[in-house]
Amino acid sequence: MLLHSVEIQGFKGIKDLYMNFNSDISVLIGENSWGSSSLLAALAVITKENFLYDCQDHDFYHDEDCSEECLTLRFTYIENPLVTEESLQVYPELADVSYFSPQLRKNVVCYQVTANRVEGKITTYHHFIDDNEEIIETDNFPIRLRRLLDISPLIIFRSNRRYEPILKNEDQRVKAFYDLLAQQLSKDNDSLTERELKQGLYAATLLLTYYLVNNKQDEEHIKKPTLEDWQVLDKINDLLDQMDNATARNVMMKFFSSIIFYRMGYSLPENALPILCLKNFGNTHPIVTSVGMRLLNNIPVQKILTSNTSDLIPMLALPNVIRISRSESEIVANQVMPKELSASTNRKVLFHIFHRRPVALFARCWFLVEGETEIWLLRELAEICGHNLNAEGIALVEFAQCGVLPLIEYAEAMGIEWYVMSDGDAAGRHYAKTVRSHCRDKETYYRHMTQLPSRDIENFLFQKGFSSVYKEIAYGSSEFVNVPVHEIIQKAIQKSSKPDLALAVCDYARVRGARAIPNLLQKTFKKVIELSKGSMSN
Repeated sequence: MLLHSVEIQGFKGIKDLYMNFNSDISVLIGENSWGSSSLLAALAVITKENFLYDCQDHDFYHDEDCSEECLTLRFTYIENPLVTEESLQVYPELADVSYFSPQLRKNVVCYQVTANRVEGKITTYHHFIDDNEEIIETDNFPIRLRRLLDISPLIIFRSNRRYEPILKNEDQRVKAFYDLLAQQLSKDNDSLTERELKQGLYAATLLLTYYLVNNKQDEEHIKKPTLEDWQVLDKINDLLDQMDNATARNVMMKFFSSIIFYRMGYSLPENALPILCLKNFGNTHPIVTSVGMRLLNNIPVQKILTSNTSDLIPMLALPNVIRISRSESEIVANQVMPKELSASTNRKVLFHIFHRRPVALFARCWFLVEGETEIWLLRELAEICGHNLNAEGIALVEFAQCGVLPLIEYAEAMGIEWYVMSDGDAAGRHYAKTVRSHCRDKETYYRHMTQLPSRDIENFLFQKGFSSVYKEIAYGSSEFVNVPVHEIIQKAIQKSSKPDLALAVCDYARVRGARAIPNLLQKTFKKVIELSKGSMSN
């Protein structure tokens, strides 16, 4: 079965959170304080080690304003759509505690843990519940729960936990799956030699039991994979990408799952489909991260990852990313569901954000500008005004090649605030009209939009006190020139370049100080910063 969702109320650092998980991979990103440790502690309740978990005093939510006296953890499982033969009818222990969800169109098992604290005494309750959140009265509850957790065992990898890498001959079951996997990968394929196969699978074993878990790579007795080993593992990934072989993928899942569970000290139950949860995934060399993500994608089990790195983003689809934001009153999980955005918007966001500037997904607000010139200029001009846009959680994103509306739609879907600045030419007026049509009223429009009163930012700055910069570069003198403004700017660009011109403007502004920054830009910076801070408090 798959873990479809978790609902948390009053547990550790989470007052209230509801989160859906994907059937393949869910990557949770957010600021350091969003509550990843509390979420992992909640998920740990459904691990084998914490069977029938008794809640403790430190499990109850507490902050300066209130201290909760009750908590609820609700775990919803659904039948795995990727496993055609899976049915709750196969598991009689679970059939009586399941229900059919018309919304999900699947059979569902919902396990709930509640606890209350009365005069310091804590009582914990474990139940299965139905679609009306009513308790399902049943006998043999521990046996039924054990069966649920056996067929969908969850394992949490934490980077501060110490594991030793294992070799294929340390356990007979692991060895058997290794031999079967080697046979499947070699079948009808002559691109991998036996030596390369051993290299690649050894690197894969270390990847799962050491690099992605321990991150302490100074043990001398460990044979570190070489660059050649990682390259061979990537060849195995290439082979798996091309294979339409369910048997090979299933054997691969059994092999690596057996490695993982053997490391944990117990064997993987027959016919189980594990759920892998990795904390701080991607805090390794980019090559290891890339190869590791490809390997995880080729292991057909459910994966839940938390990460603080943007290196993973280009390897993911839009629905794989769950962005978590914390406000004063709640934690919100934002995710684009499959087919929620149009195919065109999906492709544009994938290329423009995921592939070109994935770090923008960690920002609280997107400052959307037409071109790269604005990005070069505005960051430094804002700094001269005393605003560090990066520190404020603001990402400058140019939109001319993508269009402004796809970025606005995606930002809103992911809980990211946005602000648009456009030129005053025909294209800029079109962008402004698009934003106006998207906003529900004029107040919202003016809260999110600045349109320059000039054809572009160079003309705007020329007219607002920076004419001498452009004249000096174009003609070597800041004296009056009887030439139209746009020709002066064009000549200056031809004699240097847009980046050099932007640097010259910034140098000039830095000498003159904040008073040199046009009032319109200063107001715009303040509005963008207000939006960024507002996304944290509203």
